Amino acid sequence: MTTLYHFVLTLQLPTPTGMDVKTWSSTANVPPGRGRYDVYKDIRATLTADAPEWARANVLHWSLELDELPHAAPSAPPAPTTEAGPSGTPVRGQVPRQR
Repeated sequence: MTTLYHFVLTLQLPTPTGMDVKTWSSTANVPPGRGRYDVYKDIRATLTADAPEWARANVLHWSLELDELPHAAPSAPPAPTTEAGPSGTPVRGQVPRQR
């Protein structure tokens, strides 16, 4: 079984006219027991396989995080405004009268 991770990798490559920068953002299925460095090497090798000049580029940014976001409890809706009705009993949903 694998775990899905999201990654961002930004590389900078010197060129004859200055610098070229390229960013990749995607997901990767990572088997259990793999280290971050091994995952980094595998992803970088895969991304630069078709453009070998990028294999020697400088790393500007590397991020690897679980793709699944934590489950948050749904927030409760705001309580409706209440105001006393004719009998003095609070009535929900009424807009307060302006005095």
